[in-house]
Amino acid sequence: MRDLYDKDMREALFSFFEDSLGNIRFLEEFVMGKSRADAVMVADRELIGFELKSDRDSLARLKKQVKDYDKYYDRNYIVIGAHYQKKIEKHIPEYWGIMLVTEENDFIEVEELRKARNKSEHSESTKVLQHQMEFLWREELIHIVKANSLGGVTAYNKKELRKKIIDKLTFEEVKVAMLSELMEREYATIYTCTYYTLEGPLSFITDGIEIKQIIFGEAPSKYIQSNDINLHQRILRQMEEYFAGNRKKFELPLENKRFNSFTKKVYTVLCTIPYGETSTYAKIAEDAGRPTAYRAVGMINKRNPFPVVIPCHRVIAANGAVSGYAGGVKFKTMLLDLEKYHKDDLNI
Repeated sequence: MRDLYDKDMREALFSFFEDSLGNIRFLEEFVMGKSRADAVMVADRELIGFELKSDRDSLARLKKQVKDYDKYYDRNYIVIGAHYQKKIEKHIPEYWGIMLVTEENDFIEVEELRKARNKSEHSESTKVLQHQMEFLWREELIHIVKANSLGGVTAYNKKELRKKIIDKLTFEEVKVAMLSELMEREYATIYTCTYYTLEGPLSFITDGIEIKQIIFGEAPSKYIQSNDINLHQRILRQMEEYFAGNRKKFELPLENKRFNSFTKKVYTVLCTIPYGETSTYAKIAEDAGRPTAYRAVGMINKRNPFPVVIPCHRVIAANGAVSGYAGGVKFKTMLLDLEKYHKDDLNI
């Protein structure tokens, strides 16, 4: 088992929460006072801090870092590799959560050893919220003031704007407004288009140039729905051709995601499974160079950000069972039946 570095841990950590919580946003290297948080998660009702300690990191500064995180975040986690698993508890408060990141066969796994909790009474929570308001830019503070009809803003600096908001809104109103501003900050314009199949919607999240993600179901309403973008027209045309039995493979630009080496190999192997045919988890693991990592292959398939285009639906159990698909067994069966039916019709 090799030492894990920060870059190895981040993607797996983000995926762990994105898979379970959905509508969240991670901010990396986030300034808090005179220090930085490795990562901050903007969630529905709270800000959660993450301090990453890879196997090569030192714990020398952790005591000071704990104080900084407690000052600015509602809950906090320490994220560690196996090297610190047995010694980390004495270095952090009992209300901090612990996330363990380990690697086996080049597959990085995340486990929540201890859930973080909020230690604060309401008075302490108010202090934390006041510090969190320091994260907001002047334009974001002005937006909150105007949205809540709190009066003129021209002569106010950031400190005065924060005071006006905190004085005139309730705790809950300030919290919701602050989280909303951070959730939307600096987002590049994100678009979506949806192709409707017999087993439900297939939504494509894009920046207008590349596909960032493909999800089963309707896309979140915060994205801009459009069928007029050239990329979206290509997507819908190729989906129509595929589901009509006239297309064997897709020619669409996919965002270059931060995958570890084994995950990259698995997705590369998936794309070599011929149209209308299937493979097994064990065979994919073998072809990817890790014959014993078939369970990891199953998890990688489940996390495939580009289902259908990267054909993880063509992987089945050794006994022929159709299972383990993010879109559900019915969706997977539909795709397999479609390809089997049209297999001999396609020569492209």
